[in-house]
Amino acid sequence: MKPLIGIMVNYDYREDVGKISDQGMEGQDWHFIAGDYMYAIEKAGGVPVLLPCYMDQENADKVLDRLDGLMISGGNDVDPQLYGQRIKSHTGAIIPQRDEQEINLIKGAVKRNLPVLGICRGLQIMAVAFGGTLFQDLAEDAGKEAHSLDLMPRNHICHYVTFPEGSVFRDIYKSDSVGVNSLHHQAIDKAPENGTVLALSEDEVIEAMHFAGGHDFTVAVQWHPEMMFDSVEHAKLFKAFVDSCEK
Repeated sequence: MKPLIGIMVNYDYREDVGKISDQGMEGQDWHFIAGDYMYAIEKAGGVPVLLPCYMDQENADKVLDRLDGLMISGGNDVDPQLYGQRIKSHTGAIIPQRDEQEINLIKGAVKRNLPVLGICRGLQIMAVAFGGTLFQDLAEDAGKEAHSLDLMPRNHICHYVTFPEGSVFRDIYKSDSVGVNSLHHQAIDKAPENGTVLALSEDEVIEAMHFAGGHDFTVAVQWHPEMMFDSVEHAKLFKAFVDSCEK
């Protein structure tokens, strides 16, 4: 059977999503996700299962027992209070419900030895879940050039990442570097103790990590490979992930 891959969706307690799309009424909250995440998993041979923000966190834990793998998608900024910092003015919108659930899901997946793939925010929340910290803004806190390069098509290469010696990505991509897109303003500052760097940008921002303690495929990337799933190169990452989920 094809593996079932749980994909965490975006959540917003504000009514804006429904009002802008003419799909809802005032006072409604929303669960939503870009189709690219689902298409990437299907193309790689998996069956996507969308995971909402549950009202009861026990439901989030129980659903893991029926899944073969977990994907943490992109989205809002992670609450800095979770890694011991005050919220700064350059931090974006925070969704506490999603932060809580994803940390629970990540730890539950590790406990169950389930493969996990984090994307963009997924890398950040995984790092925080294991004790790491973030730059709340790359320009303000790290003195880096912008990595949120959204003035081009979503699947356009805007910079390159390199894979250090021993990175599993060298095996997956059959190369020591790859061109990626970029859509983030936060990034890992201090990596958690169980984290190993798998990729770095030209300006030495952590672009991918492996997290020890669970399944061998407990990895996350800072770029958006799902937006490039139709490329031969980035389809390799999803194929490796889905293959690791097959029992």
